[in-house]
Amino acid sequence: MIATRIFGRLLGATASAALLLSLLAAPASATSSARWVDDDLTAGDGPDQCDTASYTGIQLAIDESSAGDWVYVCPGIYLEELVIPAGVKVRARPLLGAEIQGPAAGTGNLIELTGDNAQLRGFSIKVFTNSAPATLGPSFEVCAHYDTAVLVRGSNDYVRNNRIIASGDDTLSGACGFDYGIVVGQHADSATASVTFNWVTDFKIGGILVEDADSYAYVRRNTLRFFHEHECNAVSFTSCAITVRPSVNGGFFGTFGIGVESGARADIIRNAISSGPNACSTGPSYSCSLTATPTMNDGISLLGLNGSETTDIHDNVVRRTLGGIVTRADADGAVIYDNWVYAAHYGYQVSGDNDEWHDNHTSGNDYGISVTGSGNNIHDNDFRGNLGTDCYDGTSGSGTADTANTWTDNLGNLQVPEGICTPDA
Repeated sequence: MIATRIFGRLLGATASAALLLSLLAAPASATSSARWVDDDLTAGDGPDQCDTASYTGIQLAIDESSAGDWVYVCPGIYLEELVIPAGVKVRARPLLGAEIQGPAAGTGNLIELTGDNAQLRGFSIKVFTNSAPATLGPSFEVCAHYDTAVLVRGSNDYVRNNRIIASGDDTLSGACGFDYGIVVGQHADSATASVTFNWVTDFKIGGILVEDADSYAYVRRNTLRFFHEHECNAVSFTSCAITVRPSVNGGFFGTFGIGVESGARADIIRNAISSGPNACSTGPSYSCSLTATPTMNDGISLLGLNGSETTDIHDNVVRRTLGGIVTRADADGAVIYDNWVYAAHYGYQVSGDNDEWHDNHTSGNDYGISVTGSGNNIHDNDFRGNLGTDCYDGTSGSGTADTANTWTDNLGNLQVPEGICTPDA
């Protein structure tokens, strides 16, 4: 059933699953062309075609391709920004064998998928963040800044098996690094995409963002890590100066792993989201030393959804954040289930209205679930195992235990008000 819904959303109501499978089929069909790119023509460091590749730059091969063509990129380092038009599929061979490095000058976006049915697969994508240059080597590890590492602007695009990282110490403070890892859609410009099996780490603000009305993303099995050593606390709770360059995307408060906003929708499935292993304390003071790793604000965050379409969030694991899974203002039409949140300040924060929460779990958080929105259906969750209050509802109205929400068959010990959760016998 999930696959059927995904295919329908990505390809339109009249498209068939067979068409999607053909899009992801073996590299080059009878009607498409394949172009090979190798930065040095070194024999033996990739497939045999690398030894006789016709291109040394990726963008030139893209520019000479048409919809349906494949651009295969051999192992090497490619210092360039990319624009991938409709129907062109760009893939590293083997996966993660080719590395795209952001030029030190930097622009708004490092890689853009501008047309429908475009693909980006299997690249190591690196943005350098050394604000004070060390000895220059072949990689020119100095300083670059990008609003977005990968921006999707088309429909039915694919971003898969990529590893997006920042290299250097100044990833949050300073002018270097990237604000967002992968963005689907932007203000007044919707897009649809499958975003799967990517690794995004060291972002300044957000790992994966889906935004603008009519944008949709299938976000599955990605790893998002907010990992900043030798820097001060997270953006919203700081006692030291942080300068983050304003970005063209995003209206969220603070940092997040996966965000959906401005009328967009998504299926967010089996992702792993965390701050670094030495993240600052998530206690009430939000205190943090200058040598500690800051804690990400939200693991998964929803803001201003279109309530007429459902955003499903399930089977995700979130660790070491201020809020594990968070619905903010006007986050209507979400179904959140079968998720785990560990070692967070709040496991689940519910400021949105009319959402469904069921079969979620917490462990080792300061608090389990905190609800300030109304009309939510909260049932069959296990909110036990926290240091403080397991279940909290700050509303009042005609609902369970006189709240504005419906609480049914939830497990939790310390609860406010009484009656919304069932304590241990």
